[in-house]
Amino acid sequence: MHLPHKNDFIPEQPAKAPILIKHNDNGNIHIYLRTPVTSITVRTELITSLFVHLVCDALVVNLYDANVSGLGYELINHSGGLEIYVNGYSDKLHVLVEKVLHQVRDLVVRKHRFHIEQVALYSDFFRSKRSFALEDHSKELSGITADDVEAFRPQLLTQCQIEVLANGNLSKTAALSITDLVEQTLKPQPLPSSQLPVARSLVLPPGSNFIYSRDLQDPENANHCIKYSLYAGNRSDKTLCAKLHLLSQITKEPCFNQLRTTKQLGYVVSSGHSERDCGYLESRINNFLGAFEQTLQNMSNKDFECYKNAASNSILAKLTNLDQEDARFWDHITNDSYDFVQADTDAEEIRKLSKEDMIEFFADFISPSSSKRAKLSVHLISQAKRSQRA
Repeated sequence: MHLPHKNDFIPEQPAKAPILIKHNDNGNIHIYLRTPVTSITVRTELITSLFVHLVCDALVVNLYDANVSGLGYELINHSGGLEIYVNGYSDKLHVLVEKVLHQVRDLVVRKHRFHIEQVALYSDFFRSKRSFALEDHSKELSGITADDVEAFRPQLLTQCQIEVLANGNLSKTAALSITDLVEQTLKPQPLPSSQLPVARSLVLPPGSNFIYSRDLQDPENANHCIKYSLYAGNRSDKTLCAKLHLLSQITKEPCFNQLRTTKQLGYVVSSGHSERDCGYLESRINNFLGAFEQTLQNMSNKDFECYKNAASNSILAKLTNLDQEDARFWDHITNDSYDFVQADTDAEEIRKLSKEDMIEFFADFISPSSSKRAKLSVHLISQAKRSQRA
């Protein structure tokens, strides 16, 4: 008879309760005022942008203490409405939300500040993508007055649909309280569902081959630019989305190597620019796609499975912080899908795809020789003389 030896792996002081190691008390709140009036015309889009600039300008002084305390805010003009975003320590987020809402509701447009923000907005045109042409903005902006912005505010706030995303260290009760605060402060009338902004895609007919050419305004710019787009179908089609994800994964490296490294055609291949003319750039893209069709057909099953795994793993990559999670949730809300498990669905759809599925898809929608393919390319043509481009 003898006692067993001591087991060094048995805990001597087992914990009776979990110990808090790290506590994150931050929260993010998005408030989406859905309304069609923000982007009906170039003019309404500009007035909304000026309104956003002026509200933020007025808040700089009023919310200095909030910034010092680690709280932040942002107003964003969406094509589908106005977004108010606040973030920071959840204990005082409701105070910040209330102050921002009051400024939105009660903004007094000061004319000297209006002219400053008008100039600032004009400079923004050259640093961001716009839904309307730059020339349209510059012509309209000069005719907008401070009184126009003042008169537009009731149109913006009187009738809209409110959507709120409360994420992070916020309880259900706190989220509902903030939603009530928004409704009680702004008091908007409900927006009929028929007037809600609807996200739409431009549908290109099968067999189409559109080319839109435009001269670059800068006479000193020596680069030609091209954006080459192919229409594949409805974005709500899960199988189609999976095929596009996988195709992107498979073509990413060979596309860069062929068009950027080998042919030296541009710095950004997905929307490339080069000193070669647009006709040549388009021909090289077509040649690449034609050659890649053969590459796909000759690909081994082992390599194809590796690409599938890489594509699904990239979609399922773990989110590392609250902001990444918040951005994903909010993206599903603003694009009207509300599909918060899309990553899992897409990854599962990718796993179902066979090599034959991708060969057929490529032959129908991507291959330059396809009679079904629908293509639109935009050419921006340099006006610089050949000697300047040399």
